Amino acid sequence: MAVPPKVPLIPDSLYVGNLHADTSDGELFSAFSEFKSLTSVRLCLDSSSDGYLNFITPQDAIEKKNHSMLHGKVITVMWSHRDSDARRSGIGNVFVKNLSNSIDNVRLQGMFQKSGDILSCKAVMTEDG
Repeated sequence: MAVPPKVPLIPDSLYVGNLHADTSDGELFSAFSEFKSLTSVRLCLDSSSDGYLNFITPQDAIEKKNHSMLHGKVITVMWSHRDSDARRSGIGNVFVKNLSNSIDNVRLQGMFQKSGDILSCKAVMTEDG
C-alpha cells in the first residue's frame, strides 16, 4: 500500500488587537501557548496594539481568548483577513453612536450576535476609560 505524500499544512492566522504597548512577542506567545498548534507570533512594528498568531489548527482560540485580559487590557482575537480590499469595502460595518458608558466590547457583541456572524466589534472609549 502506498503511503500518501505529506502535504504541508498552511497555518491559519488570527489577528490580536488592543494589545498594551509593553506587550512583547514572548508574552503574546505565552498567553496563547495552551493551544499546542501555535507556530508563531508577530507584533506589528507600525502599530503597538496589533499582533498576529499563526496556528496549524487554531482550535477554539478565538472563543477562549477573545475579550480576555492581557497586560491589563481587554484584547480582541479574530480571524485575520489578508484581503485589504474586503477590509476597506465597508460592507457589513455598523457604527453605533451615543452608547452608554456601561457598554464594553463584550456587551456590544452580545447585542448584535443574534443578527449574524460578527467578525469584530469595538466599543470606542475615551482615553480615561
